[in-house]
Amino acid sequence: GVTEYSANLIYKGQSGGMNEGSSDIFGKMVQAYVDGGSSGASIPDFPAGDLTKWEVGRNSAADPTAPLRFMYHPSLDGSSADGWFDGIDFIDVHYSSGPLNRCFYFLACGASSTPSSTTYSPYYPAGMAGLGNDKAARIWYKALTEHLLPDSDFEAARAATVTAAQELHGIGSPEELAVMKAWSAVNVGLAPGQAPRVRVSFPIVNGEGSWLDANAQPEGILKRVQIFPTRTNVQVSC
Repeated sequence: GVTEYSANLIYKGQSGGMNEGSSDIFGKMVQAYVDGGSSGASIPDFPAGDLTKWEVGRNSAADPTAPLRFMYHPSLDGSSADGWFDGIDFIDVHYSSGPLNRCFYFLACGASSTPSSTTYSPYYPAGMAGLGNDKAARIWYKALTEHLLPDSDFEAARAATVTAAQELHGIGSPEELAVMKAWSAVNVGLAPGQAPRVRVSFPIVNGEGSWLDANAQPEGILKRVQIFPTRTNVQVSC
């Protein structure tokens, strides 16, 4: 409801993933508020280290160890994306919600610098400290309701949250820096001081209006030569 009556993010591609992710975020923030006693004007944090609080639908599944989504490490469900990759536009929006969910978790709780940790990101290996639920939620809410458009992608969401952090906390604030780090940790933009990273993209082969583009289901699935994350090591030569 919040999304529909604010940014109204289109329910496909990257905007659709953020539509789904916003529902997860606000659902978790309501849970945190209720768990914290449902009083006052701030959203309490979940107990430190309790990752189960960041699992969506944990108690609705027949197996409570297999929730619908893991916001702190989305790919644990076997399908969701942990970060941006070229082709994320063409996966189901429930799975392309992963980058926003993980970015929000990092913004609220921080990221580990230990490679074996489930909250570690190879895109930002130094790790980061989080801002807490309340600050993270207010930054995303302001971005969603004041700065995002229906067709916004992850890059636009990064820009919107940076602007929101500046408006709430000031240009050059620790909160603004945390936003940049959290997005960097899901392969969207860079944090200050980071060296440019290699990004692999693949060409459009069935362009707008072509028979294969117009008739494939889901829409656009044959537009681009695609790459999807796997658990197999590969070597790319150029």
